[in-house]
Amino acid sequence: MQLQALTTPNLIHIGMTFRSKEDVIRLLTKQLYKAGKIDSEESFYQAILDREKLSATGFNLLPYERNEVVTTKVITKLTAFKLEDADGHSVPFEILNKAIKDPGLIDRQIVHYGNYDPFYEYTIHFKDTLPPMGCKTYWITDSDQQAVNSFEPKSKVETDFYVIW
Repeated sequence: MQLQALTTPNLIHIGMTFRSKEDVIRLLTKQLYKAGKIDSEESFYQAILDREKLSATGFNLLPYERNEVVTTKVITKLTAFKLEDADGHSVPFEILNKAIKDPGLIDRQIVHYGNYDPFYEYTIHFKDTLPPMGCKTYWITDSDQQAVNSFEPKSKVETDFYVIW
């Protein structure tokens, strides 16, 4: 999606601080509604939040391409998954942490109907390029290869130049 089609210079604000992605989405939605670019502020906002539950989206509101390192959380029942962009291209990632989540904390209806399979909360780290004045969507898809944490605790780090204990 290219935000250039919806954005005009009077919709761009510099130096603003936000506490959450929801705050950013709310501001963008208000501005697009005031500018007459969307019909319903609340339904557009809710549609974006609903879409965010299915995938993760990286935004770039700058007028140039950005190569970013992203750290995010993924909550899924999958023990083996891969990260793909909207075109189906695989995006390499590192798993920083994996924690088991109680299914009742994610969706009480699942537990009510007897599904006690745990959810997993992964903290992942990846690098990708975000288009200028646009966004990029990432999808979690099933994989045959087990997702593993590639980081291991070490008591010693050694290179050609130094040793750290």
